[in-house]
Amino acid sequence: MSPLGQFRKLVKHVRAMLCFCGADMFDENYTVLNPVFMVLLVFLAIYAVCFINTIYDGFVTNNDWTIILQCLAIGSLAVQHLDNIYDEYQNRGSRYEYALKKTLQRVAKCSKIAGVIYFTSVAGLIVLPIIYVLITGKRELTLTALIPGIDPKELLGYFIHTGFHSAIIFFGGVGFFCSDTIMFSMLLHVLLHRDIMKAKFHDLNEITEQEDKPVERSRSLLNDIIAWHQKYNLYNFIFKNDDVTRMIYEVCIWYRLKVKEQKMILLMLRKSQNAAKLTVGKIMALNFSTALQLSKGIYTFLMLLINFLE
Repeated sequence: MSPLGQFRKLVKHVRAMLCFCGADMFDENYTVLNPVFMVLLVFLAIYAVCFINTIYDGFVTNNDWTIILQCLAIGSLAVQHLDNIYDEYQNRGSRYEYALKKTLQRVAKCSKIAGVIYFTSVAGLIVLPIIYVLITGKRELTLTALIPGIDPKELLGYFIHTGFHSAIIFFGGVGFFCSDTIMFSMLLHVLLHRDIMKAKFHDLNEITEQEDKPVERSRSLLNDIIAWHQKYNLYNFIFKNDDVTRMIYEVCIWYRLKVKEQKMILLMLRKSQNAAKLTVGKIMALNFSTALQLSKGIYTFLMLLINFLE
């Protein structure tokens, strides 16, 4: 199967789960007024009422302010569609095909790991209260959302609450899994942009090896590389800008180019050294390298503290 076919297959599976939740944003004719979404919206409204009722009952009636912290949650969703890139580069040669397949393997691996984690978590949250009742005889609810007018202490009320909570957990797990899959796709496809640029440099090197190469061909390919770098330069703030700089030094055989073309490479090099980036209070760059350094520092300090306490 071609890389484009594999990518569309991945998108198809994600869309199937999104359709199950009534939130297929990939559909050009998508509207929030579809039946599935409206039904889920009604359930979310019911859950919101139960959510507010639980906070009111805990904070006002029982004077327990910690119920507010127990009920709060945060979620997010991000989307990016990369079908055009796969359609454009899957037939350009083995280097591009390898880069596309390598990215798909990364996304598939992360999605499988996330799927196992979410499936285990959702199944555990749904089954654990039932197992707990069978073993101890005590009834415990998974979520802190009480349905008004139904007593969870009664047998029927307990099963109604358990079924309602299980449905919320199931749909929430599917939704978060889809959002994480899309997030992984966004982050990992930043590496695809870098790999495609590297493949373009290799193509440029092959052209410059030919003594009778036409100047127009190398110039057009170099313009394509510069356009690609400018178009996707903002993606590189996640990683170190040294990756692009090192690519220009190590991959591109720039000394074979004409003087005008070398100046074009120089401009791209200067742009890479001063690319857009996020900073933490204007102190340090916010990227994966900084995150790893902070993680190492926290781990080192923790080990030092543990050794000191011992």
